[in-house]
Amino acid sequence: MGDDKLSIIVPVYNGEKTIQNCIKSIQEQSYNNLEIIIINDGSKDRTEELCQKLANDDDRVVVYNQENGGVSSARNKGIQIATGKYTMFVDGDDILDADYFLAFMRQQSMIDNGIIVIARIDTYIGESKEPYTVGNEVQGDLLLEKDHIVDVWNAHLWNSPVNKVYLTEVINNNGIEFDKNVSIGEDWLFNNAYARALKPKGYYIIDDVRYKYYMDSDPWRHCSRDAFYYINKTQVEDFKKTLEQLNVSFAEMWKFDKRDIDFSVTEIRYNVRNHNIKRAKKIYRSEKIPFRVREHRTDFSRSDYLELASGSIFLIYCWENIRKFLGKTRRRL
Repeated sequence: MGDDKLSIIVPVYNGEKTIQNCIKSIQEQSYNNLEIIIINDGSKDRTEELCQKLANDDDRVVVYNQENGGVSSARNKGIQIATGKYTMFVDGDDILDADYFLAFMRQQSMIDNGIIVIARIDTYIGESKEPYTVGNEVQGDLLLEKDHIVDVWNAHLWNSPVNKVYLTEVINNNGIEFDKNVSIGEDWLFNNAYARALKPKGYYIIDDVRYKYYMDSDPWRHCSRDAFYYINKTQVEDFKKTLEQLNVSFAEMWKFDKRDIDFSVTEIRYNVRNHNIKRAKKIYRSEKIPFRVREHRTDFSRSDYLELASGSIFLIYCWENIRKFLGKTRRRL
């Protein structure tokens, strides 16, 4: 393990209540060759004052103040400033275990060889003291071949930028940045672009540390429930493009297509339960659900197959509202 510099990019907006604890957890890391780049994104509270004090007390801390432009704009500015061999992102209201960066740097040879190294995420919602861990579906401390990108996606470990380490040179040489025009899912697009540039040889999930992510209790704070489906579909289509460019096997492409169908069916069922037949029918037709379900016949239960392949949105409406009446609504297939 070498001692190469890590650039840690921390975007923050109105973070006076959290930024000090966040930066403290970075400063106290057992791996300390760090460049801590705080991007104050036009905060209106005491964030700028607190960040400047942190910089005055630790020469590893760099503070850049900008007009409010959103988290993508802030992260992009951090990328421009970063001088480390590796880049990592931390949100200004999260905290890290003391050996978080060290766990990544222990895998430095793999990172340099084109392996994407990933941590699981402990997610705390609202005032909850107990987290749920994202990523337990994927085995840790094991080198996964490149086709396992679909498993990483399915385990909800792909989208976030905060649980990965990036080669700064790959980001800069390929002009990769966060899309400032996307309000949600910009991190998925960033990771897709990075993977297309890196052409990873595999994936490695770290087992002994987790990123501690603190989430607002309102899951629709960035977009409406109805808009989320179409935003997510944009990410799905971009991910499909990524799979093609990475020459992922047909079996994995097929697996992801089934996952995509499940996502659309979940949305259709949500809409028919809420009597939004027009929207449900639009998704059912535009996603060619009957045709695709027939193609994936062996991947569905007999009852789901008969319901979804019928070509009748009315049949789905009937079945879903019967389930709703019986209290047996299924969120996922």
